[in-house]
Amino acid sequence: DSWLEVVRFAPDGSITAGNWHGEVRHWLTLSEEPWEMGIPGVDLNCFVLSRDGRQLIAAGSKVGIGGDPDMRGKLINLFSGQVEVIEDPPTAMAVAMTPDGKTMVIGSDNGMISVRDWNGHREQSLPFSLDGWFSSLAIDPEGRWLLATGKDDAWLFDLASGNKSGIELCKKYIRHALFDNTGARLLTVAEGGEITMWKLTDDGWQPGFSVTHGKARWCSFLPGGSLVSGSDETVQLISMDEKKKPLILEYGWKGDDLKFALSESGKRLAVASNVKAVCWDLGSEDPVASRIDLPQHEGYIQSIAVSSDGNRVASAMIDGPVRLWDVNVTANVVVFPQKTRNVNMLAFVDHDRKLITAEQGKVLAVWDLDPDSMIQRAQRVAGRKLTDEEHARFLDF
Repeated sequence: DSWLEVVRFAPDGSITAGNWHGEVRHWLTLSEEPWEMGIPGVDLNCFVLSRDGRQLIAAGSKVGIGGDPDMRGKLINLFSGQVEVIEDPPTAMAVAMTPDGKTMVIGSDNGMISVRDWNGHREQSLPFSLDGWFSSLAIDPEGRWLLATGKDDAWLFDLASGNKSGIELCKKYIRHALFDNTGARLLTVAEGGEITMWKLTDDGWQPGFSVTHGKARWCSFLPGGSLVSGSDETVQLISMDEKKKPLILEYGWKGDDLKFALSESGKRLAVASNVKAVCWDLGSEDPVASRIDLPQHEGYIQSIAVSSDGNRVASAMIDGPVRLWDVNVTANVVVFPQKTRNVNMLAFVDHDRKLITAEQGKVLAVWDLDPDSMIQRAQRVAGRKLTDEEHARFLDF
């Protein structure tokens, strides 16, 4: 094929070739079907996945798939391959879950919050909203504190106390909120871009550090105590030292439906909007210079995910395949088989050894990315151990 200019062998044994125009083609030389399960009636526009990737809780589907819409909350158990309806009869509007999957929360359209604690085998019902409107739910990793946000207020519930009455945190519309790993700090992003860090003290939750990032819609904690926030046009790295100005990372475009993905290590941040995606190494000496633009997608990007170590990024677009990028060598891209088209959920799990892909209301798949498994599959195909030359050629990590 005279078209070929550059050939690369990806970690899964597949071959990627490209020319000097920047066009890329991909050939799979080793392939294995993923583990799959059907997820009818599951809405992936509102979901939370446990850290180990075994449990997923989702709001009910607003679109009838082969029948009437089923808007009840669902629990998807990837270990047993079952979808369980966990609401009867209300409609799930928001969901939350602790990273270990032991505590699950559902905000329903009747204004009630249902809490299931599998550790203590307890269930609670908390009254929250008369109109059943939820902006979001956030729960701390230990499952003690729950933040529920409505149209113009935010309330904290102490789940360990057994008290059904919440504590009003603020009278603002909260766009995004999350607790840190200790459960003693809480970040909120209010409409208008006001970012506040709340601290748990002997006198309860108190507002602390506050900064404004215009039109911010997302934020997170970073190692070392700093913060990161994202708006329609920029990312800001925010120091707790108010004398230091935030470091601004620009997209180069204005996004109207942004997706943010931060690695568990806090090292790599990826941002996607429409057909463009970009990522930065936030832990580098010069995050601005670390920018990597992923090649433009052919269609609208529905989901993006970053591995926990920050070395790989997965992206999925409407009516297009899932791509797995090595951000250290952006030309090295694995294109998943045709069956992964129209995926709108991506997640790295099991210490980055697996990638979960799912399509709204249809199929959830788990793909094996473990290098040891790839080597074993290659040896099964070859019927023998790989030579040093073959290992370096096809499976050089």
